[in-house]
Amino acid sequence: MKRLLFAILLIFGGIGSSMSQNSLGSTDDMGRIAITPIVIEESGVPVYARKALTSKLKQIVTRNGLGAEPLSPRFVLTASVDLVNKEMTATAPPMTAVEVATTLYIGDAVTGQLFASYAYEPSKGVGTNEKRAYLAALNRVSATSADVAAFVEKGKQKIVEFYNSQIDFLLAEAKALRDREQYDESIAILSGVPSICKEAYTKAMSEVAVTYQRKLDVEGAAAYNKAVAAWNTNKSREGADAAIVHLATIHPMSSYAAKGSELIKSIESHHAAVEARRLEMEERERQYQLQREADEREFQREKMQMEHEVAMKQADNAVMFGRSAIQEMSANGAMAPAAASAASQGGVVNKIASWFM
Repeated sequence: MKRLLFAILLIFGGIGSSMSQNSLGSTDDMGRIAITPIVIEESGVPVYARKALTSKLKQIVTRNGLGAEPLSPRFVLTASVDLVNKEMTATAPPMTAVEVATTLYIGDAVTGQLFASYAYEPSKGVGTNEKRAYLAALNRVSATSADVAAFVEKGKQKIVEFYNSQIDFLLAEAKALRDREQYDESIAILSGVPSICKEAYTKAMSEVAVTYQRKLDVEGAAAYNKAVAAWNTNKSREGADAAIVHLATIHPMSSYAAKGSELIKSIESHHAAVEARRLEMEERERQYQLQREADEREFQREKMQMEHEVAMKQADNAVMFGRSAIQEMSANGAMAPAAASAASQGGVVNKIASWFM
């Protein structure tokens, strides 16, 4: 039996360092005595029969109210099976008959301490081969007998005694793990204390609250610092997205939740200012373009007005020049005296002058 518990210790002894939990588990599981069913290689059970035996052990723990999912599977229910006899039956065809002796054990897989054991009466099985006969024999092992219930109850009482007597050591171990920032391992130890051990349970749950808050604060600080670094490095949309990814991991109960919210507000404010500046620049550009178009239209209007005035001035000058020429010719006797002829030439001058209008 010592070899069996030692083998289990090797399997579960490293759970403190390898375990990583992101939550405290379900409320139903916490505070209950939890015993983990396990069948190991040293049990003497053939590989093909281990699943069947494990199922039998699960029936035992479930029927006796020990089927919780422990955060730290410290206490185990296991079994060893010895092949007592094997023979061929004198039948046609011949069958294989086996007799096995099954023993149950409840103990502490961490310390290797055995709390209770129970040996069944040897059970027999018959089958077309040894495998079938062996499985038939295991199937005869009862999970519901009064003797099994008494055995389990004895193991439960030993576990209660363990917690009542060892709670101070467990608390010290949990605190040491917490100081090393191994928060999940610390919580696993504390959460294993069953509520039936009232005083020990109360102490353990108080430490769970402290440890869990410390865990949230440390993880929140790390996430917040990563977010700040991401934002300060790149104050663009990409930098903001990277920062928010980190901030989203901060638990609402963390002391850094408020700082995370303030950083989000700062990022939003920065982007609002950048957007406002962008819109302002766009509006300025639009107003500039509108003013250029208005100036161009005014320039064209003034140009046309100037061209018109120049044309009118040229027309006036032509008329005046023509009249001066006629007057000069008239004064020199170059024109015929007849009034009709003068009038006719005057009409010609006016017609020519109209060309300049």
